[in-house]
Amino acid sequence: MDSTLKNTVKSKIDKLKALDFQNFINEFFIVYYGNNFTVIKQKHDKGSDGIINDDTIIACYAPESINFKDFEKKIDCVKKGMEGDFQKYQANWQATHPNWTVIYNGEWTENMVMKVQSLKSDAGRLGQINILNMIDELFWTKQRSVFNLLNIGDEYIKIDHLQQVIEDLIKITEQGNNKNQPNSINITKNLPIDLDVKIALNYSGTDVDIAILEAMEYLQIAHLIKDILADVIQLPALKLKIQKDYLQLNSNLSFKECKQILKENYAGKRKNDETYCHYIDMFLLYIFEQCLIGKKTKD
Repeated sequence: MDSTLKNTVKSKIDKLKALDFQNFINEFFIVYYGNNFTVIKQKHDKGSDGIINDDTIIACYAPESINFKDFEKKIDCVKKGMEGDFQKYQANWQATHPNWTVIYNGEWTENMVMKVQSLKSDAGRLGQINILNMIDELFWTKQRSVFNLLNIGDEYIKIDHLQQVIEDLIKITEQGNNKNQPNSINITKNLPIDLDVKIALNYSGTDVDIAILEAMEYLQIAHLIKDILADVIQLPALKLKIQKDYLQLNSNLSFKECKQILKENYAGKRKNDETYCHYIDMFLLYIFEQCLIGKKTKD
């Protein structure tokens, strides 16, 4: 996530208090851990806000305002007729679930850390920064599910993903460049032609209809790609890199097959991330529209 999207995610999480935060953590952990996370119904939770890996009980804390005494009361209350989260964990879960983690929607203070450690020296702690980092490390396809939970608009997500894909492609270009290569690279400029004409030249059969749908989706974000690229000084080198990679592919392959190979090569270790690959596809369609790859005239 870029700083804009990360700040938006942080702001959304900031606003989640009490039960809303717990519900978000439950839904987020389902995305993050999959079948290794179990949601516990509130009426029967007995001090558990969820279970990770069948051995870790979580306790969520997201107060309306920061107050150490309230935090202390919530996790360590031994007054008559009342139990804190830790006392409930000890009584109901510790024998079968040896790990306990407290999740706080904020930044942990020293006295909070000391309090939790005094109750259980090996207790886990997650703060808001940890949650943000966990979201950041997810595949984009799963990130999208989390963003939907937070009602984050598509525009933020599209800009973030496009920027990241372009940055990654620039890194690939720079890694492949000779250090003595000049910064200014001249490439053959081709006069762009209408996308529908290019599609007809490069696709056949039912692939034409699919290509048209992809082109329609690309045209909805083409302005975002062009806005991002306006300040990218490495753009000529990036275009040349993709053009060269395309021309080196077997001439007997269809354009569809060539584009798929380019996408998988550029995605690298993230080729199983459908959303990441989708945005590489969108950038390749920009290159396609620029007449840098694919047929430009009838042979």
